[in-house]
Amino acid sequence: MRRHNTNDNGPAHRGRDDRLQTTPGELADLIAASYRRAPRAVLVAAGFTGLAGWLTGIAWLQGLLATLAVLTGLYAAGHLIFLARAAREYADALATTHALYVRRHDGSGGTEGDADGFDPRKEPWWG
Repeated sequence: MRRHNTNDNGPAHRGRDDRLQTTPGELADLIAASYRRAPRAVLVAAGFTGLAGWLTGIAWLQGLLATLAVLTGLYAAGHLIFLARAAREYADALATTHALYVRRHDGSGGTEGDADGFDPRKEPWWG
């Protein structure tokens, strides 16, 4: 079964890769919002699941809820790890893109070929 592409807004939009429509600022906001909201919400859910398991008098249900609480906590930890990795890679990519833009547009006559082997961490502004 073929899924309908909801990003297709007519002939003017066909052939474009809509995955690349997010600006760097929007992507940074999404990463920051995910850092703020998702792990805390998952940990609260794990806490409520653990509390429900503790308050329940049925042994098998207590075990099931305790297992769910642990799995939910592990999900939150994994989410934080993957978010940290994504944020670090995004920051590196954004810094590289910015450095290449500055290098090409600062009047020094840089070209596309200048990008070969460029490492922004060796630049003085990297910090």
